[in-house]
Amino acid sequence: MIGVESKKINAGFIPTGMRKKIVYDRVALVGDAAGQVKATSGGGLYPGLLASKILGEACIKFFEKGNLIQYEKNYM
Repeated sequence: MIGVESKKINAGFIPTGMRKKIVYDRVALVGDAAGQVKATSGGGLYPGLLASKILGEACIKFFEKGNLIQYEKNYM
């Protein structure tokens, strides 16, 4: 209709709830990867931003304690 043809459709899963574990050694999951979404809308902007703030604070403590478990404790 407008001269544009779809070549490929990409899609993925939309998480519907938090993962039980979001920290693995030196890796922390944030946003969709951690299942941090609003149950009412499926949106993830606010939960992702909140998690990023908490993870940033945990990263500072990482240099003192050597782990990111504080992020998991404070977010959950």
